[in-house]
Amino acid sequence: MIRSYLESVTGIITGSDHLLDLKLNRDLFELGMAGEGVVDDTVWLVKSHYPERLGHSPVAVNRCVLVVRSPLDSFWSFFNMMATQSHNQSIPEGKVLALQEIWDLFIRDEVKTWRDFHEYWVKPPQKVPLHVVRYEDLLSHPEETLVELLKFLYSRLDDLSETLLVKRIKEATVKKPEVYKPRSGQAHAN
Repeated sequence: MIRSYLESVTGIITGSDHLLDLKLNRDLFELGMAGEGVVDDTVWLVKSHYPERLGHSPVAVNRCVLVVRSPLDSFWSFFNMMATQSHNQSIPEGKVLALQEIWDLFIRDEVKTWRDFHEYWVKPPQKVPLHVVRYEDLLSHPEETLVELLKFLYSRLDDLSETLLVKRIKEATVKKPEVYKPRSGQAHAN
């Protein structure tokens, strides 16, 4: 969602360091994420899961936007994505209990991965300037969240009020962008 907002506001596609030969990445490309797999100078921002997963090419960065989500919602969403191999499908209700043992193993591993990932980015000293965006804030207060994010990205601008960016943010947040119809999860549901 943050990629769609930023593309709407800036007019520049966002890249990712994911290979297009993997199904889930190819699905995003086919659903309209034109920068999927692109890490060159044609993109301004690159989505990555580094250091949890290494992308197909190293990405030189001078800033980091860390999008975080409630771990309870994130874990369940990720589990559904892995089980269905889809960004927009859920495990059928009748099959959830049958996956209890797999869920237990998954959650034990994922908690450690989650902790290590976030510690890498938030523990001092920081290697690059960091701005944290809560996914839930993006859902509930998209305009304010995007203004703060763009102030971080355009570090020379302390006040965006007299810029075209604010107008573009207002236009972009009238309707939540949707590249694909997400699965039926929601913020704070778990």
